[in-house]
Amino acid sequence: MKEYVVETFDLCKKSGSRYRIKDVNLSVPKGSIYGFLGPNGAGKTTTMKLMLGLIQPDGGSIDILGKKMNPKSRFKINKHTGSLIESPGFYGHLSAKENLEIIARYKGLGIKEIKEVLEIVHLYDRKDDKVKNYSLGMKQRLGIAMALMGRPELIILDEPTNGLDPAGINEIRNLIKSIPRIYGSTVIISSHLLSEVEQMADYVGIINKGQMIYEGPLSKLETSAASLEEVFLEMTKGA
Repeated sequence: MKEYVVETFDLCKKSGSRYRIKDVNLSVPKGSIYGFLGPNGAGKTTTMKLMLGLIQPDGGSIDILGKKMNPKSRFKINKHTGSLIESPGFYGHLSAKENLEIIARYKGLGIKEIKEVLEIVHLYDRKDDKVKNYSLGMKQRLGIAMALMGRPELIILDEPTNGLDPAGINEIRNLIKSIPRIYGSTVIISSHLLSEVEQMADYVGIINKGQMIYEGPLSKLETSAASLEEVFLEMTKGA
């Protein structure tokens, strides 16, 4: 296995004649929590969708877990990944357990996996409740449980604390920080909030207007002359 679980090479995606992302090069170290930081509309979700093969690039390439991401390899690669992109997708009339059973059948997993992930996200006692009756925080936790199914090597989470109250944010934050320790997985988490990146990530990539402006250890950025706060303020000027 490579040192990096994700690498992109001059990755580009257009929307009409405009670039949503352009020449994005990022490298995600194995076992890290990688904070993908940028203001809304910077290109974070587009990049994550490209990583998962949900959309195709207009230029460049992507290596995921040592394999080239393309339409032919997508399903094989994604059996080793878990993701939560934009907002969780559930069958509201089904229970949490029933929703996870659908994922288990797709991935060829057993009931034991369902019990394990529900316990990790603290939803086991509510496993038989219909998801439509869940709070937003509970739905976010269930979305993360879905991403954890099968003990994936790579987990991609797009703004997982978005819209939560402070207690919910803290709960999701602690859950995400525990994932590499419990599963040994690499986690990519996007955020437009500096505080979230600083409290969870050990490695950071910063994107602005579709282009990468920094990538490296969070500790190196925090101790440099330009603090993370200064970098963020600079990139949001005129946004």
